[in-house]
Amino acid sequence: VNSAVDELIIRRQWREPGAHVASLARYGAPELSTGERLDVRADVYSFGVIVYELLTAKVPFVDSNAARLEAMHLMSPVPSLRETAPDAKISEELEAVVLKALEKRPEDRFGTMTAFVDALQGVKAKRLPAVRRGSGGSPGCCCQHWFGDDLGRQRCRLLGPDCRASDRC
Repeated sequence: VNSAVDELIIRRQWREPGAHVASLARYGAPELSTGERLDVRADVYSFGVIVYELLTAKVPFVDSNAARLEAMHLMSPVPSLRETAPDAKISEELEAVVLKALEKRPEDRFGTMTAFVDALQGVKAKRLPAVRRGSGGSPGCCCQHWFGDDLGRQRCRLLGPDCRASDRC
């Protein structure tokens, strides 16, 4: 995951003058900035940031300065998903799984991506609309209505059977 994010950001920097490293730092595990040895738990963290964003329509930490952003990943508590997106009606169980993936210390996170995905799938997620981000009138489920087509489809896949594509908002 980290390699894919790196490659995407590098390509974007060549196309978009002014794009900078802070874009990458939004998804980076704390150990990326400390020089510690990386393992799959850094990917678990990065995927946790992606899941956080899918559920709340925001990344946990935002700053235009990459150094400050890295410091936030190292030291600042991850904002509660439920407080970040109160309209999303994120269950305590789902929030706990995502926050475990975003633990500061790698040994406190899920040990494998499979363990993280299994924990996500084990949560009885409620299919309720979240923070409005998309264009609004998109056909499909509530996720697509609230998040737009691409992000909505990803959120539907994450929620699985609890997200009914036949339901309309």
